[in-house]
Amino acid sequence: MLGYFKPFKKELSEVLLKQYNTLYCSVCKCIYKRYGTIATSCNSYDLVFIVLCLYNLNDIVIVKEDKERCPVNFLKKINVCNIKNADNIADFSIFIFYLLYKDKIVDNEKSFKTSLINFLFKKSFKILENTKLFKQYCNKVDDIFKQEKQATTIEEKIKIFSNLIFEISQKIFKEQDNSLNFSFYYNMISIMYYLDFLQDYKTDIKNKKENPLKEFAEQGIDIFKFTQYKITENIKNIKKQFSNENEILTNILDISIVKKLFVLQGVVK
Repeated sequence: MLGYFKPFKKELSEVLLKQYNTLYCSVCKCIYKRYGTIATSCNSYDLVFIVLCLYNLNDIVIVKEDKERCPVNFLKKINVCNIKNADNIADFSIFIFYLLYKDKIVDNEKSFKTSLINFLFKKSFKILENTKLFKQYCNKVDDIFKQEKQATTIEEKIKIFSNLIFEISQKIFKEQDNSLNFSFYYNMISIMYYLDFLQDYKTDIKNKKENPLKEFAEQGIDIFKFTQYKITENIKNIKKQFSNENEILTNILDISIVKKLFVLQGVVK
């Protein structure tokens, strides 16, 4: 995913930061054990955010259970905890990365970067191809991207991708007592789309590429204020999922996402 759902670490206490890092490193370790060292670069803040939300929903406390060698920096020791559905989460991470890679191919971006990705992750993609997840969804990928490209509104684009991610998540996290509903994924992906469109706005207009925010700008609508409103509503809807207050989640949603939004204000002004 795109890495928007990361904490603003300066505002977290030492205890909470240790908890978050333990979860992040534990997810990374899941990927390493199934796919190897290079694949750990596919670990994303967004995936960890989903796991964190599931933990909150199921009242699971992040507790260090062991100290292991970091799969990336072998001189460093990291705190890790036991992760439910470890192999499934690793598959989910690589599959999302595969989707982003396929998106570049669909956009005909056969650049040095896509060639390098194919070279570096050839082994990881090969392992992924033998998973139930890939076998079940590989034939849907191209159709999903075609539908997304043909969609005329932002909401249609968000719904198409949200349906896919929600459907996959139901299988990935099926062992959890409580699962995140479609609304959660829709609002999370909506935040990603709006931030992404806002970030790329000037470049897209300059290069005469499609950007759905252009339609609103041509109507005289302030696209930053429009995006701000949409994201604020998305954040409210995500927070409705949780009965328990969680300082790390609050930090990510109310501080980190909002700060990112206002950093991008300069992009469109």
